[in-house]
Amino acid sequence: MDLAMISRAETTSASPSVHPDSVRIAVLLAQLRGAGIQRMRFNIIRCLLRRGYQVDLVVGAAKGELVDEIPPGVSLYTLSSKGRLGLPLGLMGYLRERQPSHVMSSYEDLSIMLLLAKKILRADTFTLLSTHNAISQLVHEGGRLNRLKQRLLRPMMKSLYPSADSLVAVSEGVALELHQYLNLPLSAINVIYNPVIADSFAAQLAAGESDLHYEQDGAPTIGFFGRLHEQKRVDLLIDAFAMLRKKAACRLLLVGEGAERERLELRVAGLGLGGDVHFFGFSESPYALMRRCHVVALPSDYEGLGNVLVEAMACGTQVVSTDCPHGPREILQDGKYGQLVEVGDAEGLCTALMNSINNVFRVDPELLVQRAMEFSADTATDSYLRAMKLPVAIEK
Repeated sequence: MDLAMISRAETTSASPSVHPDSVRIAVLLAQLRGAGIQRMRFNIIRCLLRRGYQVDLVVGAAKGELVDEIPPGVSLYTLSSKGRLGLPLGLMGYLRERQPSHVMSSYEDLSIMLLLAKKILRADTFTLLSTHNAISQLVHEGGRLNRLKQRLLRPMMKSLYPSADSLVAVSEGVALELHQYLNLPLSAINVIYNPVIADSFAAQLAAGESDLHYEQDGAPTIGFFGRLHEQKRVDLLIDAFAMLRKKAACRLLLVGEGAERERLELRVAGLGLGGDVHFFGFSESPYALMRRCHVVALPSDYEGLGNVLVEAMACGTQVVSTDCPHGPREILQDGKYGQLVEVGDAEGLCTALMNSINNVFRVDPELLVQRAMEFSADTATDSYLRAMKLPVAIEK
């Protein structure tokens, strides 16, 4: 497959000028949990506001860790108090009332609702749909009901996605899957890496240091940051850590929450690792914790990009990742910036972690930071605006 065929939003020509009152960009989310997609969208929203754009934050339910972080200047619209069944009618009502010029959607089910609502209303709203995960893996994720839902979504995506005005994938691997599974032409897909590093990164890192409540005893700390979800394979990391702990003094720090926590705690106890594994829970200041880690691990079965690798690199911290679809190999440039191990290989992961804590494999922290800055929010915002045929800023 020729990756050169994949479209790059940076090369798309933008409109020369736009009147401030003629553009209203709606950002569509299911809820406001502190997960990766929501945080990435908040980074884009802040950049859009600075560029002079009007932004509506349109959510299925205004609940989650990010409710208190909604940027000033954003208009918040909640679609339904009746759960996801009320979302389609709520979305149609919003489109009729506010008539946004552009809508950005990041979830497959919401994107399908958006395209159907636009068709029913005969609206001329510009629709940008972004895909943030490996769609080939979603049909295997979660319980029976979710797997059924994903199987039903696939043909609907195949039928409706070609009618979107702009399509975005967060990595080349995800773009290839959209092409392979939905028969979308590669030239119609813009690859835009996630806006991982915001302008506030340095301030967040400094503020986090003052609020940090995690004590180290001098032993190297291996960190995991993310949802405690089966996709993330924290169980694999725990198994690799159990092997590593027999060879070297070290600690494992697990930062995040999720449905797998109880099962993982039982696994840690069963392996006799209770004193060396710390379940930190959700953190509002993860960057300070990342900087204190000797190495950050991403043991996932699959990803869309792998934001945590970029965040850790921006902190100057070494990284190890499974070579999963998709994103880690692109971020680490085939292993230049961090070690890659086979998916599901606990022994290989143990070896890579040992190489990191013993400095057998080490990348200059300054080079890690330089690479991470290529995933800035401003760079991504430029690309998203060009993909929506808008200028990178509005002059008022």
